[in-house]
Amino acid sequence: MKNYTYQIALFAIMSLFFKLSTTAQPLYEQVAVYDNYAETTNNWPTGSDQQKESFIGAGKYFYQNKNRSQGIILNRNFELDFNRDFQIETQILLTQGESSIGIALGGGLDTSDYMLQIAPQSQEAYLRYTKNGERNVVVDWKKLLYLKSEKTPNNLKIKKTGEKISFTINGIETANIPFVAPSSRRVGLYCGSGTTLETYLFKITYLQTNPVPQQDVVYTNTDDIRIDLREPDLQRGFKVAETEEVTVAGFVNSDQKITEVLVNNQAAFLGDDGYFSVKIPMSKLQTQIVILATDAQYRKARKIIDLGTSK
Repeated sequence: MKNYTYQIALFAIMSLFFKLSTTAQPLYEQVAVYDNYAETTNNWPTGSDQQKESFIGAGKYFYQNKNRSQGIILNRNFELDFNRDFQIETQILLTQGESSIGIALGGGLDTSDYMLQIAPQSQEAYLRYTKNGERNVVVDWKKLLYLKSEKTPNNLKIKKTGEKISFTINGIETANIPFVAPSSRRVGLYCGSGTTLETYLFKITYLQTNPVPQQDVVYTNTDDIRIDLREPDLQRGFKVAETEEVTVAGFVNSDQKITEVLVNNQAAFLGDDGYFSVKIPMSKLQTQIVILATDAQYRKARKIIDLGTSK
């Protein structure tokens, strides 16, 4: 009887350990590349000629591919560390044409190792990757009802975690396959033949299970840059559940243009009026939310939220 009771207790302990060890941990983002196209950054191709017309401004990157027989990959070398988990994200809109647009990883100037393409007009998607010089099709122009067909940007993500790489469209995973290190560290956008695209966000982040430590920076007087927090509502008593996503939002004002807002080192959406918003993973182990704002003169200001009180 004692032996039986011991076995039951041992089984309960092992079950609890298994549950704790397999519980998904929140992933924290360390921003490596961020572009909301408020100005020309990251050396995206711009200008006009017989093959293209492109510009950056007003919070978007506009590119018109005038070549009606061939698509183009607009990629840059961002020196991605493939030994780390990472995520590539863009918000992209097809404004003219009946071809496809998408996101690319690896390859050369006009090739890619991973390519996720979408055709919003027909709500179809295509995904391929290259291994040992051989092209493999994962999704062959499959109709996806969650692909937005109207004049609304589609959110595309490529996410590498461990030995897997996944591809997501508008928050829904489209494919998950074994990760094969690309032949180059190039990342970019794809614009089909005779097609015009607009993109409003391009972001590369490294993912980790521990909060990202804040870098040492020189902060200005809070009179120079003012951070007005709107969410979460601290006056109503803000409590963090075991694990959850928390929206942090508000306004940042300065006598210079605000160029970036980071919340716990994660890039926030930033509007022309200084409004910022971002969802961040939280847990009971965290004691602070740190908001860091930077203006056009590279002045920085910080606001700290401490368990229901702000500083």
